Amino acid sequence: MVADVYKLLRNHVLTKIDKEILYGKDCVDLSKMIYEKTNRQVSSTTIKRFFGLIKSKFKPSKYTLDSLSEFVGFKDWSDFFNSYDDARYSPSKYDSWVLLKMRFMQITEHCLESLKQKTNYKPEKFVYRSFIDKRFNNLRKSDARATMFVAPDGYGKSTAMIHLAEKIMADTRGEFKNDIVCLIDGGIFFNLYSLNHNIELINQLIDFKIQSSISVYFQQNPEKRKGNLWVLIDSIDEIFFDAERYRHLVENLMRILMAHNNNWFKVILTCRAENLDAFTQALNKNPILKTFWYDVKFFEEKKVDAINIPLFSNKEIKAVLQLNKVEENYKEIFTRYKDVLEIVSHPYSLSLFIGAFKQNENISEIILLNRYTNTKVLSPPYLEEKQLLIRRFMKLCNFGKDSTSVRKDLLLNPKNITPAYQELLSNGTIFEYVLPEDGIISTVYVSFSQEIIFEYFVLSVWSKDKPFTSELFFSIMEFYKHSKYIQCNLLKLFIKKLVHHQNFEVIRQIHNTFKQSTLFENEYSNISGCMPGVVSAIKEAVENHKFAF
Repeated sequence: MVADVYKLLRNHVLTKIDKEILYGKDCVDLSKMIYEKTNRQVSSTTIKRFFGLIKSKFKPSKYTLDSLSEFVGFKDWSDFFNSYDDARYSPSKYDSWVLLKMRFMQITEHCLESLKQKTNYKPEKFVYRSFIDKRFNNLRKSDARATMFVAPDGYGKSTAMIHLAEKIMADTRGEFKNDIVCLIDGGIFFNLYSLNHNIELINQLIDFKIQSSISVYFQQNPEKRKGNLWVLIDSIDEIFFDAERYRHLVENLMRILMAHNNNWFKVILTCRAENLDAFTQALNKNPILKTFWYDVKFFEEKKVDAINIPLFSNKEIKAVLQLNKVEENYKEIFTRYKDVLEIVSHPYSLSLFIGAFKQNENISEIILLNRYTNTKVLSPPYLEEKQLLIRRFMKLCNFGKDSTSVRKDLLLNPKNITPAYQELLSNGTIFEYVLPEDGIISTVYVSFSQEIIFEYFVLSVWSKDKPFTSELFFSIMEFYKHSKYIQCNLLKLFIKKLVHHQNFEVIRQIHNTFKQSTLFENEYSNISGCMPGVVSAIKEAVENHKFAF
């Protein structure tokens, strides 16, 4: 039995340092880390013996065992040893609550570091968003066992998970003091799996076995449970990209939830809306599973309607700007940049605005649209395929004249643009929704997530091989004369593009044409409903750039 505990202590040390002990230098490095952490000196030679790099007929000294136990978070060797019981050595049993907390803490810290690097998370710039704690608290109080944050990339899903993990970990004296949190970053899942293959919870996601579940152990040993267990899985849809293996993963997760017929085991996930289908299929197979979930819209025809992370409110935008020390006077900023307010409600776009502002660059709606599309769409991976897909989308919807959506099966032809399509789904540029036809057959349609992005690409297609002239302006006006809404938006965007390129002569020509009231009233009277917006865009150009007509 003691030999088994030695082995477990070795595994704890390896997990703590996140590397193997293979060479003498590794032992020297570990000796330094132990001293820095515990102020106890364990020689590199002793470490070589403990990890089997050199043979020894002697058992480790108590001093060595105490030092290593303290290094991995226990008081001493006795504390580490006593956290195990005889049942631990059966592969179907679990560690005590304290040891389980320690093991999951190591995984959580590893994943926190990964997520913070990926999101460039800085706590001093984190804006508290009430919906995060609201969902967390509602799940905690309900009989449901799981919930999910659903949104495209760039909405702050990972940041929400960082916030929740640190919220539970930081509460050492309050209501969460005995709770365990296990944060899993789906993007590095198999790295975790290789380093922590002895932790059953991770194994269960790959190969579920009821007899090995945490629930069974703590049902048999209720006195060992001290609090609640929170399992947070960020980007569950990044663990497997193969559809069949992903579906199997979701089914295993459902089995884990079924095995935990209690209110102390809770699961919170993040996922992109387009990857909810595996969950929907599992729930359709077994409708009782629907009761396990708190407030997740699995069955929306339009996937965009399943998104439950709100865009930034004006109040939150103000808070983000203040935390980033952009400028104290929020109203002044968006008096100056009032055309970008709608765009920067998207968290990613707001980060683009802040970056440009700090570099004292000119900022406009066009600049932010250029940056957004250049980073999300007109960039690797699949750069050429994404451009081909955009062009095909525009042809299928007749450049927005007939519709702003297209059928997925028609869009994905040829099939070689499918990876590009998945990339645009993942980063939130487009979304899918389903419409029933003839009561039996359903068709999947695709649309742009943000109307302004769609209009930006429509205008880009119009101007691809043509200069921005007054003739092009009035051609667009004529083409959309029976589609007033998109006509108005494209004309206003056209004016803003002219301002961006300082093409004031064309604005003058457009203005002079509008002044010819006879022409306007007879030939363009059909657009009178949107003229105030177009004229407003022209007047803004005049006022901001002080040129005379």
